[in-house]
Amino acid sequence: MIYCVSDIHGELDKFERLLDLIQLSDSDRLYILGDVIDRGAMGVDILQKIMAAPNMTMLLGNHEQMCLDTLGAHNEYGARDLWRQNGGSPTYRELLYHRTPHERNMILRFLASLPDHLDIVVGTQKFHLVHGCPGTDREPRIWGRVSAESGSPYPDVICIVGHTPTNLLTGRDDEDFRIWRGDGIIDIDCGCGHHRTEHRRLACLRLDDMAEFYVGGSGCGESGSLPAEELEPFDEQDLPASLQRDLDAYQKGLAEHVSYLDCLWCELYGSINSAQWSGEISEDQARCLREKYLF
Repeated sequence: MIYCVSDIHGELDKFERLLDLIQLSDSDRLYILGDVIDRGAMGVDILQKIMAAPNMTMLLGNHEQMCLDTLGAHNEYGARDLWRQNGGSPTYRELLYHRTPHERNMILRFLASLPDHLDIVVGTQKFHLVHGCPGTDREPRIWGRVSAESGSPYPDVICIVGHTPTNLLTGRDDEDFRIWRGDGIIDIDCGCGHHRTEHRRLACLRLDDMAEFYVGGSGCGESGSLPAEELEPFDEQDLPASLQRDLDAYQKGLAEHVSYLDCLWCELYGSINSAQWSGEISEDQARCLREKYLF
Protein backbone atom coordinates (compact mmCIF):
# COMPACT_ATOMS: atom_id res chain seq x y z
CA MET A 1 0.00 0.00 0.00
CA ILE A 2 1.12 3.56 -0.75
CA TYR A 3 0.42 6.32 1.78
CA CYS A 4 0.95 10.09 1.88
CA VAL A 5 1.20 12.37 4.90
CA SER A 6 2.32 15.98 5.22
CA ASP A 7 3.06 18.75 7.73
CA ILE A 8 3.68 16.73 10.87
CA HIS A 9 5.39 19.72 12.50
CA GLY A 10 7.06 17.98 15.41
CA GLU A 11 3.99 16.17 16.77
CA LEU A 12 5.65 12.80 17.29
CA ASP A 13 2.74 11.43 19.30
CA LYS A 14 0.34 11.91 16.40
CA PHE A 15 2.82 10.49 13.90
CA GLU A 16 3.33 7.32 15.92
CA ARG A 17 -0.41 6.93 16.45
CA LEU A 18 -0.94 7.33 12.70
CA LEU A 19 1.63 4.63 11.91
CA ASP A 20 -0.24 2.31 14.29
CA LEU A 21 -3.56 3.25 12.71
CA ILE A 22 -2.53 2.46 9.13
CA GLN A 23 -0.45 -0.54 10.30
CA LEU A 24 2.45 0.41 8.05
CA SER A 25 4.37 -2.72 7.06
CA ASP A 26 7.80 -3.22 5.50
CA SER A 27 6.15 -3.80 2.12
CA ASP A 28 4.23 -0.50 2.28
CA ARG A 29 5.59 2.90 1.25
CA LEU A 30 4.97 6.16 3.10
CA TYR A 31 5.63 9.49 1.36
CA ILE A 32 6.05 12.50 3.66
CA LEU A 33 5.47 15.76 1.79
CA GLY A 34 7.67 18.01 3.91
CA ASP A 35 7.38 20.18 7.04
CA VAL A 36 8.28 17.44 9.49
CA ILE A 37 10.00 19.94 11.78
CA ASP A 38 9.19 23.15 13.75
CA ARG A 39 6.32 24.32 15.94
CA GLY A 40 6.20 21.03 17.86
CA ALA A 41 9.16 19.93 19.97
CA MET A 42 9.93 16.53 18.47
CA GLY A 43 10.66 17.30 14.82
CA VAL A 44 14.27 16.14 14.95
CA ASP A 45 13.18 12.81 16.46
CA ILE A 46 10.69 12.36 13.62
CA LEU A 47 13.41 13.16 11.08
CA GLN A 48 15.66 10.50 12.54
CA LYS A 49 12.82 8.01 12.47
CA ILE A 50 12.28 8.74 8.77
CA MET A 51 16.01 8.56 8.03
CA ALA A 52 16.18 5.10 9.58
CA ALA A 53 13.11 3.74 7.76
CA PRO A 54 13.75 2.16 4.34
CA ASN A 55 10.05 2.39 3.43
CA MET A 56 9.66 6.14 4.08
CA THR A 57 10.43 8.81 1.47
CA MET A 58 10.46 12.49 2.38
CA LEU A 59 10.11 15.63 0.26
CA LEU A 60 11.50 19.05 1.09
CA GLY A 61 9.14 21.53 2.73
CA ASN A 62 9.59 25.23 3.37
CA HIS A 63 10.43 24.59 7.03
CA GLU A 64 13.25 22.24 6.11
CA GLN A 65 14.43 24.89 3.63
CA MET A 66 14.46 27.52 6.39
CA CYS A 67 16.52 25.12 8.51
CA LEU A 68 19.03 24.70 5.68
CA ASP A 69 19.11 28.45 5.03
CA THR A 70 20.04 28.97 8.70
CA LEU A 71 22.30 26.04 9.55
CA GLY A 72 23.25 24.55 6.19
CA ALA A 73 26.37 25.01 4.11
CA HIS A 74 24.82 27.89 2.12
CA ASN A 75 23.21 29.83 4.96
CA GLU A 76 21.56 33.13 4.13
CA TYR A 77 21.52 36.48 5.93
CA GLY A 78 18.30 36.98 7.91
CA ALA A 79 17.27 33.35 7.58
CA ARG A 80 17.38 32.68 11.32
CA ASP A 81 14.86 35.45 12.08
CA LEU A 82 12.49 34.19 9.38
CA TRP A 83 12.81 30.65 10.72
CA ARG A 84 12.22 31.74 14.31
CA GLN A 85 9.13 33.74 13.30
CA ASN A 86 7.72 30.59 11.69
CA GLY A 87 8.14 28.29 14.70
CA GLY A 88 11.72 27.14 14.10
CA SER A 89 13.05 27.74 17.63
CA PRO A 90 12.47 24.16 18.92
CA THR A 91 14.36 22.66 15.96
CA TYR A 92 17.14 25.25 16.20
CA ARG A 93 17.71 24.56 19.89
CA GLU A 94 17.52 20.80 19.45
CA LEU A 95 20.06 20.70 16.63
CA LEU A 96 22.51 23.15 18.21
CA TYR A 97 22.34 22.24 21.89
CA HIS A 98 21.05 18.68 22.19
CA ARG A 99 22.60 16.86 19.23
CA THR A 100 26.23 16.01 18.56
CA PRO A 101 27.97 17.72 15.63
CA HIS A 102 27.92 14.38 13.81
CA GLU A 103 24.16 13.97 14.31
CA ARG A 104 23.53 17.56 13.24
CA ASN A 105 25.64 17.20 10.10
CA MET A 106 23.93 13.94 9.15
CA ILE A 107 20.50 15.55 9.51
CA LEU A 108 21.50 18.63 7.50
CA ARG A 109 22.97 16.44 4.75
CA PHE A 110 19.76 14.44 4.66
CA LEU A 111 17.65 17.59 4.33
CA ALA A 112 19.90 18.96 1.59
CA SER A 113 19.40 15.74 -0.40
CA LEU A 114 15.59 15.86 -0.38
CA PRO A 115 13.68 16.31 -3.67
CA ASP A 116 11.09 19.10 -3.90
CA HIS A 117 8.65 16.94 -5.90
CA LEU A 118 8.10 13.36 -7.02
CA ASP A 119 6.06 11.75 -9.78
CA ILE A 120 4.77 8.25 -9.05
CA VAL A 121 2.26 5.78 -10.47
CA VAL A 122 -0.04 3.70 -8.28
CA GLY A 123 -1.92 1.11 -10.31
CA THR A 124 -2.79 3.07 -13.44
CA GLN A 125 -3.13 6.46 -11.76
CA LYS A 126 -0.37 9.07 -12.03
CA PHE A 127 0.38 11.27 -9.01
CA HIS A 128 2.48 14.39 -8.61
CA LEU A 129 3.65 14.84 -5.00
CA VAL A 130 4.79 18.28 -3.86
CA HIS A 131 4.82 20.23 -0.61
CA GLY A 132 3.56 23.62 -1.74
CA CYS A 133 2.10 24.07 -5.19
CA PRO A 134 2.74 22.21 -8.46
CA GLY A 135 4.81 24.26 -10.85
CA THR A 136 7.89 24.43 -13.03
CA ASP A 137 9.99 26.43 -10.54
CA ARG A 138 11.43 25.30 -7.23
CA GLU A 139 10.17 28.32 -5.25
CA PRO A 140 6.42 27.66 -5.67
CA ARG A 141 6.94 23.94 -5.16
CA ILE A 142 8.26 24.70 -1.68
CA TRP A 143 6.52 27.97 -0.72
CA GLY A 144 3.48 28.24 -3.00
CA ARG A 145 -0.09 27.72 -1.82
CA VAL A 146 -3.02 26.25 -3.65
CA SER A 147 -6.39 27.99 -3.59
CA ALA A 148 -9.94 26.70 -3.71
CA GLU A 149 -9.90 27.45 -7.45
CA SER A 150 -6.63 25.59 -8.15
CA GLY A 151 -6.56 22.69 -10.58
CA SER A 152 -3.95 20.19 -11.64
CA PRO A 153 -1.69 21.65 -14.35
CA TYR A 154 -0.93 18.16 -15.62
CA PRO A 155 -3.54 16.19 -17.64
CA ASP A 156 -4.65 12.93 -16.04
CA VAL A 157 -2.36 13.54 -13.03
CA ILE A 158 -3.59 14.00 -9.47
CA CYS A 159 -1.47 16.45 -7.46
CA ILE A 160 -1.09 15.74 -3.74
CA VAL A 161 0.01 18.80 -1.74
CA GLY A 162 0.47 20.02 1.83
CA HIS A 163 1.57 23.38 3.24
CA THR A 164 -1.86 25.03 3.09
CA PRO A 165 -4.08 24.04 6.05
CA THR A 166 -7.32 22.79 4.55
CA ASN A 167 -9.49 25.10 6.66
CA LEU A 168 -8.12 27.96 4.52
CA LEU A 169 -9.71 26.25 1.50
CA THR A 170 -12.97 25.16 3.09
CA GLY A 171 -13.52 28.18 5.35
CA ARG A 172 -14.52 25.80 8.14
CA ASP A 173 -12.59 26.73 11.28
CA ASP A 174 -15.11 25.37 13.77
CA GLU A 175 -14.84 21.67 12.92
CA ASP A 176 -12.08 19.10 12.66
CA PHE A 177 -10.01 19.72 9.52
CA ARG A 178 -10.46 17.25 6.66
CA ILE A 179 -8.57 16.43 3.48
CA TRP A 180 -9.61 18.83 0.70
CA ARG A 181 -10.27 17.55 -2.81
CA GLY A 182 -10.25 20.02 -5.69
CA ASP A 183 -10.01 19.75 -9.46
CA GLY A 184 -7.17 17.26 -9.75
CA ILE A 185 -5.54 18.57 -6.55
CA ILE A 186 -5.80 17.06 -3.08
CA ASP A 187 -4.55 18.94 -0.02
CA ILE A 188 -3.71 16.74 2.98
CA ASP A 189 -2.43 19.39 5.45
CA CYS A 190 -5.03 19.22 8.21
CA GLY A 191 -3.34 21.68 10.57
CA CYS A 192 -0.98 19.47 12.58
CA GLY A 193 1.39 21.70 14.54
CA HIS A 194 -1.03 24.63 14.83
CA HIS A 195 -1.41 24.29 18.59
CA ARG A 196 -3.96 27.04 19.06
CA THR A 197 -6.74 25.06 17.40
CA GLU A 198 -8.23 21.89 18.83
CA HIS A 199 -9.48 20.98 15.35
CA ARG A 200 -6.02 20.26 13.93
CA ARG A 201 -5.40 16.70 12.79
CA LEU A 202 -2.68 14.65 11.16
CA ALA A 203 -4.15 13.24 7.97
CA CYS A 204 -3.01 10.38 5.75
CA LEU A 205 -4.20 9.41 2.28
CA ARG A 206 -3.84 5.89 0.89
CA LEU A 207 -3.31 6.23 -2.83
CA ASP A 208 -4.34 2.68 -3.73
CA ASP A 209 -8.00 3.35 -2.92
CA MET A 210 -7.95 7.03 -1.77
CA ALA A 211 -8.96 6.06 1.77
CA GLU A 212 -8.49 8.76 4.42
CA PHE A 213 -7.06 8.33 7.92
CA TYR A 214 -6.95 10.86 10.76
CA VAL A 215 -5.38 11.27 14.18
CA GLY A 216 -6.29 14.05 16.62
CA GLY A 217 -8.98 16.70 16.43
CA SER A 218 -11.47 17.84 19.03
CA GLY A 219 -12.42 14.24 19.77
CA CYS A 220 -8.76 13.14 20.08
CA GLY A 221 -9.60 9.85 18.36
CA GLU A 222 -8.49 8.09 15.21
CA SER A 223 -10.71 7.40 12.23
CA GLY A 224 -10.92 3.76 11.34
CA SER A 225 -9.99 2.66 14.82
CA LEU A 226 -11.61 2.19 18.21
CA PRO A 227 -12.06 5.37 20.26
CA ALA A 228 -8.99 6.35 22.24
CA GLU A 229 -8.90 4.76 25.67
CA GLU A 230 -10.19 7.08 28.36
CA LEU A 231 -7.68 7.99 31.05
CA GLU A 232 -8.42 8.17 34.73
CA PRO A 233 -8.08 11.72 36.08
CA PHE A 234 -5.29 12.26 38.59
CA ASP A 235 -4.35 14.88 41.18
CA GLU A 236 -2.30 17.63 39.54
CA GLN A 237 -1.46 19.30 42.86
CA ASP A 238 1.68 17.21 43.42
CA LEU A 239 3.44 17.71 40.10
CA PRO A 240 7.25 18.10 40.08
CA ALA A 241 8.22 21.73 40.67
CA SER A 242 9.81 22.25 37.26
CA LEU A 243 6.80 20.75 35.49
CA GLN A 244 4.38 22.88 37.52
CA ARG A 245 6.39 25.99 36.69
CA ASP A 246 6.25 25.29 32.94
CA LEU A 247 2.55 24.40 33.14
CA ASP A 248 1.77 27.67 34.91
CA ALA A 249 3.81 29.65 32.36
CA TYR A 250 2.00 27.98 29.46
CA GLN A 251 -1.45 28.63 30.92
CA LYS A 252 -0.52 32.27 31.57
CA GLY A 253 0.74 32.58 27.98
CA LEU A 254 -2.52 31.17 26.66
CA ALA A 255 -4.55 33.63 28.70
CA GLU A 256 -2.43 36.61 27.62
CA HIS A 257 -2.13 35.53 23.94
CA VAL A 258 1.64 35.98 23.99
CA SER A 259 3.57 35.85 20.70
CA TYR A 260 6.03 33.24 22.03
CA LEU A 261 3.41 30.63 22.89
CA ASP A 262 5.16 28.04 20.70
CA CYS A 263 8.24 28.30 22.94
CA LEU A 264 6.14 27.84 26.10
CA TRP A 265 4.41 24.85 24.46
CA CYS A 266 7.79 23.25 23.74
CA GLU A 267 9.03 23.85 27.29
CA LEU A 268 5.91 22.22 28.74
CA TYR A 269 6.11 19.30 26.31
CA GLY A 270 9.74 18.72 27.30
CA SER A 271 8.95 18.96 31.02
CA ILE A 272 6.19 16.36 30.74
CA ASN A 273 8.51 13.99 28.88
CA SER A 274 11.35 14.56 31.36
CA ALA A 275 9.08 13.91 34.35
CA GLN A 276 7.85 10.68 32.74
CA TRP A 277 11.36 9.45 31.90
CA SER A 278 12.59 10.20 35.43
CA GLY A 279 9.68 8.30 36.97
CA GLU A 280 8.19 11.35 38.70
CA ILE A 281 4.91 10.79 36.86
CA SER A 282 3.55 7.68 35.17
CA GLU A 283 3.16 7.13 31.44
CA ASP A 284 -0.62 7.44 31.78
CA GLN A 285 -0.27 10.68 33.76
CA ALA A 286 2.05 12.10 31.11
CA ARG A 287 -0.38 11.18 28.35
CA CYS A 288 -3.25 12.73 30.29
CA LEU A 289 -1.33 15.99 30.67
CA ARG A 290 -0.41 16.07 26.97
CA GLU A 291 -4.00 15.49 25.85
CA LYS A 292 -5.43 17.99 28.36
CA TYR A 293 -3.05 20.87 27.72
CA LEU A 294 -1.18 20.29 24.45
CA PHE A 295 -3.08 18.05 22.08
